[in-house]
Amino acid sequence: MIGVRIGAAVCLLAAAAGAQGTPPSARCVSAPDAPPYLATRDRAPLAGEIVIARAELERNGWSRLSEALQATTWSLASLEGYTFDASADGLPVERLSASGQPDWIVLVDGQRVPVRAAGTRLLELLPVSLAQVERIVVSRAPTFVAGRLAVRGVIDVRTRRAERAAVRGSYAIGNERGDPGPYRYTDLATPNVERLGPDAAVALFAGGRSADAQLAARYSSLNVTDEALLPRLDPAIGATGRGLFQLVKSVSARAGVDVACGRHDVVGGIARFSGILYQPARDDWTRTTLAHLGVAGDAPVGGALRLRYSLAGERFDLDTLSPRPSPALPHRRTALLAHADLSRTVGALELTVASAASAWTMDTETANARRRDISLAALLRHAGARVRTDLAVGGERSGDEHGLQLLAAVQARLDARTQLHASAGRAARPLDGEAWSEALLLPAELALAEAASAPSIDWAELAVHRAGDDWRMEFGADVRRAADWRVRTTDGIARGDVTVAGAHLRGETQLGTARAGLEYRLLVPSNPKPEVDPALGATARHAARATVTTERVAGNFRFSGAFTYRSATRWPPDLADSIAIARVLPALVRLDATVEKWLWRDRARVYLAARNLLDREERYHPAGAQFALRVHLGVDVELRRAP
Repeated sequence: MIGVRIGAAVCLLAAAAGAQGTPPSARCVSAPDAPPYLATRDRAPLAGEIVIARAELERNGWSRLSEALQATTWSLASLEGYTFDASADGLPVERLSASGQPDWIVLVDGQRVPVRAAGTRLLELLPVSLAQVERIVVSRAPTFVAGRLAVRGVIDVRTRRAERAAVRGSYAIGNERGDPGPYRYTDLATPNVERLGPDAAVALFAGGRSADAQLAARYSSLNVTDEALLPRLDPAIGATGRGLFQLVKSVSARAGVDVACGRHDVVGGIARFSGILYQPARDDWTRTTLAHLGVAGDAPVGGALRLRYSLAGERFDLDTLSPRPSPALPHRRTALLAHADLSRTVGALELTVASAASAWTMDTETANARRRDISLAALLRHAGARVRTDLAVGGERSGDEHGLQLLAAVQARLDARTQLHASAGRAARPLDGEAWSEALLLPAELALAEAASAPSIDWAELAVHRAGDDWRMEFGADVRRAADWRVRTTDGIARGDVTVAGAHLRGETQLGTARAGLEYRLLVPSNPKPEVDPALGATARHAARATVTTERVAGNFRFSGAFTYRSATRWPPDLADSIAIARVLPALVRLDATVEKWLWRDRARVYLAARNLLDREERYHPAGAQFALRVHLGVDVELRRAP
């Protein structure tokens, strides 16, 4: 009911604002291009960014936000293929790092949404459905977003802006190789039934020249019968006859309006995740709920200044339903987050003052705690005819801790086809509110995080872009050094300096009637302390992804394929030996294929997606589930009002 009320209120707000709306006046002066370190909707892609457009989401047959991470070369870790830990820069993932380490952040239409929970990221709790998403921008580069420095990357989810009324719906089901016939026509208690889905979503859109609104609902489920996981279920949990299951239900909405030469968006939603939060040694049956409501936008101020802002509040509840719950898990976290960037341009110079503040509250069974963060940064940009130079300095305070961030970036046009990007910087981050709320659940790690100095990360990156009429490519190198990084071991917390060198190659070209893409990422971590080395061993040294997509051919068919490779990794023994599974995670070699067919004057799309066609061993954690060949069948329908 809360989500329905949020959605209805947001839609009514947009309708009222846009009913008599007019497009932005011709007197409005176009906002200057944002500096490359400020995340905005329409700027050009940066070095190391991956833009996952709506078309790619559709042709891969993805029905969950977390699946979009598979379009990247980030290091991924998952015990069940539903929730993921991820690392963009080669440093250990969150599951292996001690509490308090900096990590990547998530934005939805310019608003930061914290989704860390029990050592993982629950992207399915974001206040957005895939039916609303227009594109997802994934960046590993340190970037100033929402008034603060995201030193380990950003996932920026952007929703569709509707120009007229429309209804979009989707429904998908699937099963794995070896199942005894279509799962819908079998007894769900029959062994070897892997029920994938159903995944369903519906979204309503309304829009005009200066305002738009959308309201969406989704339902997603996963039922697991993997023989390696079933023995770990508590009988009271698995008594449904379907084995283990995970379920997500959500309602989300957004409303936007163009007014006073600016854009303003209200985002709200509520999502609930029910299921297992896997741990190698134990599994906790949980019910997790996230409610979010916020506003973000930009507008001129006084003619000479431009303001970008966001204000959001969220409540996160995690309840443990297991008969023998982990005492640290049940908690409620509330957060109020705000940021404001004020920019002024004088000739070739642009000065931006960025600020952010947040207030956090944690309620657990044994404690109630509060924490406040504040950050302030100054960013200067000089835009010449061929060279753009950016300098930034910022400070951050969280609780009684302080941190300093420095950034320098250069973008140069070498010729009509070639651009060069270079950046370097240093970030010393205190224990911010989101990391503090996670550390609060582990008192021993919290004490260490508060007693030790804030970890610092130094980085340098260089990339070259070349583009032609029907092709583009990028190649580059980077190096990161994390001082005093802390990881979990069997003997407690180990500390040491970590250096990771990397290189990447990305290209895309037209091959007749097909579009082909390739991305390759190399990571070479090193560390002088053997205590930290095992955590680095869980990072894949090589990661590659190749895609081929045809244009529509006879009968409105489209064919696409994707090949993914990640090299083998070796995990620390304390995270794998607890259930007697080898520490080595085999190399991932996965081939996917999708066939799409458009019907009903392009109002409907039917697709058949096959994943892991080679039927190779597919796992994302030594103690995790193993996936075989699986097939998904889905249909998308969109009804639009004629212009």
